[in-house]
Amino acid sequence: MGNIVIDQLVASPNFVSVCWLGNLSWLIHSGGQVIAFDLDLDHDLRLRPSPVATEEIAPILDVLFITHEHGDHFNAVTGAILAQRSRCTFVVPASCEAKARNIGVPEERLRIARPREPFDLLGIHVRPIRALHGDRHQTVYRHANLDDCGYVLTLGGQRLLQPGDSVLLQDHMDLGDIDILFVSPTDHNMAIERSALLIETLKPRVILPQHFGTYKQTAENLFWTRGLPDELRAALSDAMRAGYHRLEQGEVLAIAPAKVGHPEPQDGTTLHHTPEDAMPETKEYLYRVQPTRPAMLVDGPTPDEAGIISEHFTYLESLTEAGTVILAGRTLNTDPSSFGIVIFRADSPEQAQAVMENDPAVRQGVMQAVLFPYSVALLAR
Repeated sequence: MGNIVIDQLVASPNFVSVCWLGNLSWLIHSGGQVIAFDLDLDHDLRLRPSPVATEEIAPILDVLFITHEHGDHFNAVTGAILAQRSRCTFVVPASCEAKARNIGVPEERLRIARPREPFDLLGIHVRPIRALHGDRHQTVYRHANLDDCGYVLTLGGQRLLQPGDSVLLQDHMDLGDIDILFVSPTDHNMAIERSALLIETLKPRVILPQHFGTYKQTAENLFWTRGLPDELRAALSDAMRAGYHRLEQGEVLAIAPAKVGHPEPQDGTTLHHTPEDAMPETKEYLYRVQPTRPAMLVDGPTPDEAGIISEHFTYLESLTEAGTVILAGRTLNTDPSSFGIVIFRADSPEQAQAVMENDPAVRQGVMQAVLFPYSVALLAR
């Protein structure tokens, strides 16, 4: 029996689907390929086991991108398992080359990434960018390595920015047309103010916080184990909050292609856009909503939240009367697993995304939402 998380990840081949496994560990699926960032799935400091084991990832992984050599990013145990049991290519900065060889990565599966030297790999345009590791109070770490990398990837017609562990740099601020941004609101990265500055400058469609809730915290490691995703969200404009998704470990988010292709990058290479006729044929969609403030389920909504929830109901009621919404409802439990769903019709992934984002509860940040392509199989008359 397969892992349900992997099954969900690969269920939408025409979307870019992402799954968070803790810290900077991400699985990403697009167009039949699975890539990953900084898999650290076998660390003693983890609060809980990864929802997907390294051995389960090995058969499906095509590329593993590493940002730097620290054990919570380039875990030697995880890396050695993938070196032995997968056929994936390891893309690592020069600072990690020796470690990659020591854990047994074959020469033909090792690709060295250097900041500002782009290349193409398996149809993915890879643009390594500078990363400068931080320390407490967003100062630069005394042993920061100038070979460390962040990555801008173009796949599935979308551009992803993974800065890695880095303080805010002009290299980040000068990037344009980023669809999906991974951001680390920790004391040793960009914290809250500078993470918010980057988000409001780049205006990505999707923002994914990382580097939180993964490891046991001590007084000595708090500056890198404690992330502040909720505080970062509160610091954002309403427009940016609409695209902010705080995922749980093992949760999959399917991201529809952007409406408009991106311009050619300044390095002169060609981006690969998804043509319109390659968009999914799905005409039905589902979005799942959960309260941004789980205590609302137990303590009740604040007056502002109550007003927004009323707008949410009116919005869905009008879409139901128009024949767009097929079904809407919620579970009746009040613990954090509670959720609501909206099943509806749309002519395109872009239109489906707009329906979800225009929900007043999502737009105003009372609920966080995840969109899925969907197909109604049975419906009572």
